Amino acid sequence: MKKVLICLAACLVLTAQALLAQTKTQEEAQRGDSAVNQETVKKEPARQEPVKKEPERQEPERPEREWDNRWFISPLLKFHAQEFGMLEKNKYGYVSNANELSIMDKANGAVAISAYKNIVGRLSFSVDIGLAYGHVTSKERLISTTEKQTFNLLNATIYYHLLSHRYRLQPFISAGITNLINDSSYTSAPMGLGLKFNAKKIMIMAQAAYGYSISKTTANSLNYSLGLYLGINNKKRKKAEKDKAAAAAAADSAKKAQEELAKKTDTTGKNGQVVNNIVINVNVDSLLANRMGNNNGTNGNNQNGNQNGWPNNGNPNGNPNDWQGRENGKADFGDSLAGGRTGKNGFDLIDYQVDTINGKPALKFIIYFYYKDYALTSRSFGTVDKVIAQLRRDPKKVVEIKGYTDNVGSTEYNNYLSMRRAQMTFDYMNSRGVPPDRMIVSYYGKEYPVAENTAANAWLNRRVEIIVHDKE
Repeated sequence: MKKVLICLAACLVLTAQALLAQTKTQEEAQRGDSAVNQETVKKEPARQEPVKKEPERQEPERPEREWDNRWFISPLLKFHAQEFGMLEKNKYGYVSNANELSIMDKANGAVAISAYKNIVGRLSFSVDIGLAYGHVTSKERLISTTEKQTFNLLNATIYYHLLSHRYRLQPFISAGITNLINDSSYTSAPMGLGLKFNAKKIMIMAQAAYGYSISKTTANSLNYSLGLYLGINNKKRKKAEKDKAAAAAAADSAKKAQEELAKKTDTTGKNGQVVNNIVINVNVDSLLANRMGNNNGTNGNNQNGNQNGWPNNGNPNGNPNDWQGRENGKADFGDSLAGGRTGKNGFDLIDYQVDTINGKPALKFIIYFYYKDYALTSRSFGTVDKVIAQLRRDPKKVVEIKGYTDNVGSTEYNNYLSMRRAQMTFDYMNSRGVPPDRMIVSYYGKEYPVAENTAANAWLNRRVEIIVHDKE
């Protein structure tokens, strides 16, 4: 029997080595392909004419499997068998008649409740409690002379997995203690090999072991076990899985949207350089209305301004360049930050707020987003374009782009959404010529709300703040 166990161990080790070698070969093949692609790109002659590049399609990354740290419970679905006849016949030869006995006359079987858990890395353990029925013998007694009895079963086993957590099918080696209790204690230490299959909801485990006798009341035996386990999900894990699924769904939709944008957009200019990678949908009606409002305001009476320090919002009798806000110093302060270019050719006072960073003056622009959306609106493009124009005029200016959301949804989802809003703003500004080293992107999810998250005011928190200040 020892030879059989040795052969089984050798087969499992060879299988593990073959799987690892196959994985390594695939990784080397992928590296080789990427290296060939890079060499091919280097050898291609430079083309004078602009070439329209196809957008690269990135395959979605598969989430790497991790060790499943849940508790697994087997509710009376763990089965044990302990067989004495084969080793007894091998030891005593013709003296033993174990080969003539039926399996039920030279073994015992048990059904148990079992709990299983990964401890750390490749180590895990299980504890079993159950009832056994059948024969148990000692080293000085033949199995044929024993009678069937009922026993209480206690078992504890430690497992070491031979493969990494990436594989659902896991060979392992095990060592444990088994104790059958009746009028006396029958203790053995099984050591063996097994195979485990771990799925999302269930786990199946089977093993064969050589049971070394520890007490004088029992003989060496062959131990077998088979168990079906059910995974236990606690509330925190369920919530984390839902948040992860929501974030993954949002990421997939974002990738699809980017692919569609890339297909519809011409990203090359006459010299072959990228000049724009954003598709802008402009509402023509609102654009015309805005232009008419500006014309009406310019032709009106300069003295009929808004008394709140803001431009005449749609007032045909006012002049948008006549700002009552200058009396509180805001316009003059904004002029100095904007390089003396507020008004028609620069920033309008309605566009920004005066802020400070480390005690130094700064301008804060705010753009808003639709619910659960990160696409820039037509109104936002106008605000961002003014920031871009100012950055082009003054190379000493830099911007901080900060994304926020309302409080609807999980923290993980809102962090992702605020990141996408800030990144969309960054990408648009970068496509319009602002270098990345002049922009700092950060996102805060549903933190730092500027208004109560009610139905009427939550839109104020769905924002990106663009802060313009001098480079430190």
